[in-house]
Amino acid sequence: MTNKKHPLAGLCYVLSEAFYHLHGKRLGLVPVRARHYGICHWWLRTRTGRIVDFTAGQFTKPYPYHKGRGGGFLTKRPSRRALAIMVLVRTY
Repeated sequence: MTNKKHPLAGLCYVLSEAFYHLHGKRLGLVPVRARHYGICHWWLRTRTGRIVDFTAGQFTKPYPYHKGRGGGFLTKRPSRRALAIMVLVRTY
């Protein structure tokens, strides 16, 4: 279950996408998504199967990562939201 009031709730796609375009491609990470309780969740996975989930803290119970399927993001290039995060990250 998701804590909808958690500050990271709803940011899984954009944070995963931004990190992937900044470093993940070079590191060999794969975007992964799953639908659980009707909500789509995104994270990254390493070549060895390790989970990289920047928004894991939003869950009140362990997330069923085994349900995830690798693939691509919705667009080949970073979205506007991801680009905004990438600019902020590069600034610091």
